[in-house]
Amino acid sequence: MLRSLAPLLVTGLLAGCTGSAPTAPTTAPSPAANPSAVASLSATPPTAATPAPSTASPSDVVLAVAGETDVTLYRLRGGGVRAERVRGLAPPTGASGVFDVSLSAGPTPVTCAVWRLGADVEAFELRCYDWGDSTGRPVRGADRNTTALAVRADGRALAWADGSLNSTLRVGRLVDGQVTDVKSYVGDPDKPPGNDPNRSFSGRGPAGLAWAGPDALAISVGGESDEGSGLRRFVPGVTQGGWLYRDDVPAPALDRVYDGVSSATSTTAWALERAQGVVDSDEVAPTRAVEVALPSGRVTRVISEPAEGRHVVSVSGGVRALVYVTQPRDAETDPRVYVRYPGEPRGTRVSGLEDRRLVIAGG
Repeated sequence: MLRSLAPLLVTGLLAGCTGSAPTAPTTAPSPAANPSAVASLSATPPTAATPAPSTASPSDVVLAVAGETDVTLYRLRGGGVRAERVRGLAPPTGASGVFDVSLSAGPTPVTCAVWRLGADVEAFELRCYDWGDSTGRPVRGADRNTTALAVRADGRALAWADGSLNSTLRVGRLVDGQVTDVKSYVGDPDKPPGNDPNRSFSGRGPAGLAWAGPDALAISVGGESDEGSGLRRFVPGVTQGGWLYRDDVPAPALDRVYDGVSSATSTTAWALERAQGVVDSDEVAPTRAVEVALPSGRVTRVISEPAEGRHVVSVSGGVRALVYVTQPRDAETDPRVYVRYPGEPRGTRVSGLEDRRLVIAGG
C-alpha cells in the first residue's frame, strides 16, 4: 500500500464546516467525465471512558477513533476536552483491521469505514453507518481494494478510491447507507486502472481524501518511498484528464509536501506538512499540522508545532474545532490527542479516550 501505518482519529463537526476558517494566531506549540456529475451531487492523560448521554447537542464534536480492529464513536460536548463514548461500530465478518474512516458534519454524523478482510489478503470492505446504527451496511459496487474514502459534510455523497497502482476515484450519492449515480475517474488515463504491476503502476495514489465543499475534493497524493507528490484539488465532472496530474496545490518549499488530508472546505484544507521522501534525521523539521488556502497552497495558520521529539500524524475537523494526534518521531507509540477550538492559541489534550493504539491497520 502507498499509505503507511499511522494513528487515526477523524473528527465530524457541525454543519456549516464548508465555510472559511475563523481568524486565529498564526503559530502554536504543543476526472474527465460527464460534467453533469457536479450538478447531480451539489453541502491530559487518558482516563477511563465515560458513557455518553443519549441526546445530541448541536455543539457536539464527534470523534471516530480507529483501533487495531475496531471503530468507536466519541463526542466532545461543546467546547469541552473530555471525550464521552457513544458506541462501537461492528466490523464485517472476517475483518482483521481498520484502514480508513470518514464522517459527515454535525452532532449525528454518518460514518463510513474501510475494513481490511483477512490476515493474509489485500481485500477490503467499505461500510457505512447511519447515526444510531452500530451494524452498518456494505456499500454495493465498492471494489475490494478500496484505499481511501470521504463522506461529504451533509452526509449525502461519498467519494472513495479503488486500486492502489492506478487508483480510480468514484463519487456518488449516499442515501440510507447505499451509493447511487456513481461516476468514475481514473488517476492516470494513459494506463489501465487497477493493480496490474506491469501495466497499471503509476507510482502515485491517494494518501488522503476530503470533500472541499459540495462539489470538489482535496486529495493528498502519496508515492513510493514516502515521496508524496502533494495536494490536489479535483472537481468531478469538470477537471479534465486524470486526477493525479491536475490542479496541484503547491507546498511552501520544494523539500516539503502536504499529506494526510482528511478534512477541508471550499477554501481551506487541513493537512500535514512534512519533509519530502523518507528522511530519518533529527535535523529535519518535524511534521506539523497546517491550515492551507485552496487553491493557492498558502499556509494560513499553523495548527500545531509538535513538542520536541514528536510528530503530528493526523489532523481533522473544521471551523468549529480541529483535532490532531502526535506521537514520537521514532516510534508508533504513545499517541496523544488534542483539540483546538477557534480563538485558542494552542490545543488542549483530550481525556476520556481509551488507552490503546489509534492505528490504521493497512499494508
